[in-house]
Amino acid sequence: MTRAIRGAIPSIVSIAALSACSTPSDPGWMLGHWRLPSGAEAVASCEGVPVRLKIDGSVIRLSETAAGAELELGCRCHLRLTGDGRLEGPTQSCRLTYVPVDPKSPSYDTVESIESWSITPGDGPDVLISAAHGTMKVFQIGTVGAGTDCTFDLESPLERTTAVRPPCGDDRTAVGVWPRNPPCHIGAGTEPVLINMSNDPQSGCASSIGARGDTTLASSGAVKSLNECEGGKGPPITQLHFCRVDGSLLRPFPADGTPGNAYAVLRLGKECPPGAVKVSKHINNADESRMNATVGDIGDNLSVNDTTVTDLELCLFLPAGNGVPNQSVFPSLGFPYALFHDFDGYQPPWVAAKQWIRSDDETTSRGNSYSFGGPGAPSPDGREIDELKRMIENLDDVNDTVFDIAILQ
Repeated sequence: MTRAIRGAIPSIVSIAALSACSTPSDPGWMLGHWRLPSGAEAVASCEGVPVRLKIDGSVIRLSETAAGAELELGCRCHLRLTGDGRLEGPTQSCRLTYVPVDPKSPSYDTVESIESWSITPGDGPDVLISAAHGTMKVFQIGTVGAGTDCTFDLESPLERTTAVRPPCGDDRTAVGVWPRNPPCHIGAGTEPVLINMSNDPQSGCASSIGARGDTTLASSGAVKSLNECEGGKGPPITQLHFCRVDGSLLRPFPADGTPGNAYAVLRLGKECPPGAVKVSKHINNADESRMNATVGDIGDNLSVNDTTVTDLELCLFLPAGNGVPNQSVFPSLGFPYALFHDFDGYQPPWVAAKQWIRSDDETTSRGNSYSFGGPGAPSPDGREIDELKRMIENLDDVNDTVFDIAILQ
């Protein structure tokens, strides 16, 4: 996410001074996509407490502007650089979300004030050195208040990558896709979104494919087999991981009679992309543990503890007829991703593998429901609701929810 490594300020100053003397004003030498290498980490000092955060795998985009270059580390983090790789002006603002690989570690939203950031040539044409310093306000998932004040430093090599990232696009039609290997990393063209839902600690029905030692991926032709409930042994929360992306890159498949071509993504903007319709899933989460929380810009979605409910706003893509722009394959987003798609029905060629996740919802009262058309809209029976029920299933007898996920080819 977002912090950075301490003890780097002297080298930052020297690197910035060196870059001013040795690099040209033409930014061509640094343009492209760059990845933080394995082992890269950030360290912040938060009210005197050091915090180390792994940021390896994150992608930075450096693109040319009229005044120099722009550094993009996420949809809400765009920094202006001079042609010789230095931060333009005294400070610039940046917002980042950090979700760690370890689900037991906390996730954060941050508001950062970048005081310095330099890009300098590395050892060879495919390596740069990035160094930054600043302050930030950190908001930990599941907590309330004014946040924690931190300082940060970052110094790390950058390795050139050919994994091109599309821009984040219009906020109004932003969507969330499921990362193939959760969590979603911060980086150009995307940012993480996490929704935590409380599970019933007594029945132990919450689970996911692979949780009992079996494979974490099912073949496209596999039949779903949910794990048996084991009282008190299920995870306390179900985590829904998403990567924010440009929704306009996604389109419906043509209505040519091919079955299984409906899919859904999380709606993060006010509108769905062209060719998709708004649908919603309301989940009555377990009241006992009250661990609902979110991190990242979740748009109209909701997951709260006062009423212990989650509202998921989705965009459903049904096959479309003539006159509607469509797709024959999914676009490349620069990272592997997945979508909501019926696990049990016909699997089209674009499904490489399948997964499922089950949340253990409130059992003493019902309340899970679906709607078509957005928040507050009526919930008529129809094809849209029928398709959504196949992708995000409600187990009526126990009031649990099963999320079906398709891994793309």
